[in-house]
Amino acid sequence: MSNHKRVRHIWQYGKKYIGLFLIAELCIVVLYAVAVLMPLNLTFLTDEVLTAGKHELIWTAIRNYVVLFAVSCIFNIIYAFAWQTLSNQYVGDVKIGVFERIVHAKANWLSSVSSGDLMTRIDTDSDQFLNAIQRNLFHVVNSVVMCLSIVGIVWWIHPTVAIMLVVAAVLPIVLTRALGSVVQRVARKEAKTNGAFQGRLFEILKSMKDIRLMSAQKWADRQICLFMQKLIKLRNRLKWLDFSTDKFILFVNLITTIVIYFYCATLVGNDIMTVGVFLALLQYITLLHRKLNWILRLYLEWFGRKAGLDRVIEILELQGEKHSATAVKPADDEVETISFRNVCMKYDRNEVLHNISFDIHKGEWVAIVGYSGSGKTTIADLIVGLYQPTGGAVYINGVNISEYAPNVLRRRIAVLNQQIALFGMTLRDNLLIGCPNDVVYTDNELLSLCDSLDLGECIRSAPNGLDSIPGLAGFDLSGGQKQRLMIARVLLRKPEVLILDEATSALDVMTELKVMGILREWNPNTTVLVISHRKETVECCDRAIVIHQGVQITEGTHTSLLTECTLYHKMFGDKENEIIKNTDS
Repeated sequence: MSNHKRVRHIWQYGKKYIGLFLIAELCIVVLYAVAVLMPLNLTFLTDEVLTAGKHELIWTAIRNYVVLFAVSCIFNIIYAFAWQTLSNQYVGDVKIGVFERIVHAKANWLSSVSSGDLMTRIDTDSDQFLNAIQRNLFHVVNSVVMCLSIVGIVWWIHPTVAIMLVVAAVLPIVLTRALGSVVQRVARKEAKTNGAFQGRLFEILKSMKDIRLMSAQKWADRQICLFMQKLIKLRNRLKWLDFSTDKFILFVNLITTIVIYFYCATLVGNDIMTVGVFLALLQYITLLHRKLNWILRLYLEWFGRKAGLDRVIEILELQGEKHSATAVKPADDEVETISFRNVCMKYDRNEVLHNISFDIHKGEWVAIVGYSGSGKTTIADLIVGLYQPTGGAVYINGVNISEYAPNVLRRRIAVLNQQIALFGMTLRDNLLIGCPNDVVYTDNELLSLCDSLDLGECIRSAPNGLDSIPGLAGFDLSGGQKQRLMIARVLLRKPEVLILDEATSALDVMTELKVMGILREWNPNTTVLVISHRKETVECCDRAIVIHQGVQITEGTHTSLLTECTLYHKMFGDKENEIIKNTDS
């Protein structure tokens, strides 16, 4: 990735804080100027006060030190405040921007990265935006100016010493440049490994109960240990590169310092240089070496920092879902039909759907049935616009779904699957997620719906009722209760189209039938698409569409399919019935 692209994104988020950046830059300039002026005051104190015996000037020297020290303290405080504010606000803006991009990212990209990798990009890699400005821009630029100023002052004092300092700086610069590409490569690998580690750690902690039940603790230990070993190895390599470079620079500086000290001592012995000038040169040489070492370390860090920046910029440049498209008709125009026309869908080279065509009309209950892996969930994903078909088209009210703004579309179409999305919030907040802002439910209305789903008594007995948080204060919900809570959440949204993808898998048959009845009563005009392997659930539907290995076999009512489709009969037929003829179409 080019530096131009990195600068563009850094500036995009930083331009609103230009005032704070200028304040920070002013502070750095003043602090560096104070550091450059300090040795000159030492020369004045040594040569004029101590050596020349002008003791009345000691108060001038002390005043200079006090003023320089006071200025340094004041600007250090301002500098710390400016960068702390930027650390909170500027970096916060970047992290929010990254999160928003992830939220609106296309499903095929999200499926290619782990949650742990996304977490490290938001939490860790985003910090590199401010570090790049603070360390690799402000400090490097100002340190270079400071080093040139020091060399200029030393040249003014003694040109030969200045030349020796410049020559001694060449070798460390060349070495740092040579190691930069190695550091960048290792840093990228470390960031990627850390993201994978965070994802695996999250998965293991989330599934700890299942791991114990499978007696797989040793497996979990090995998973974490393997990642830790990789991370330790990569981080040790980065530390070794940094350590070896630092020590080499220190060694070169030490040799240079010894040579210059010996040369200057000879000049002092021959009365060519005063003691005060000699002491000032010692301080300037020390300051120059420290700053040069600092510059080279920051330069080396930049190669590693680019890896984090690039991981964040990759997200910031993602092409998100289309949100500026034509709306899904005015609010008073309901979803009348959902149509698939010769729909094909591929993930990479694997075709999961081939020439699927059907219509679903308003108020219908339609089941999509087939063995696992036949492409049923992909059909649901296409309807809500998570993916675009690779062939054919999906239409709503006769308009290609690609013309619809996804956020508007999903306010009308709700998906309920077997995954439990329960957050660490109150029951009330969990129920109201996704509800339109203009819709307000009273506690009685919420509890009434929960009563119909056999959740009311559980909620009333909770420590704080609807304001209780599952998992806290000894209160929690069973798997079936959580799934019913998810059903209540979807019903409160009052969608025009409801997709049930194994949504009642954690419920017993009797409870499931009761829930299906509630779904019909809550909004009789809702179009319902059911994906299920349960006979009782499919029987509740007006008709079923049979899919096998991505191909549409047939469709019809439950009764007709039992006699006309062998695949359907194998899945839902009564095994005690007489063998029906094999007429699978």
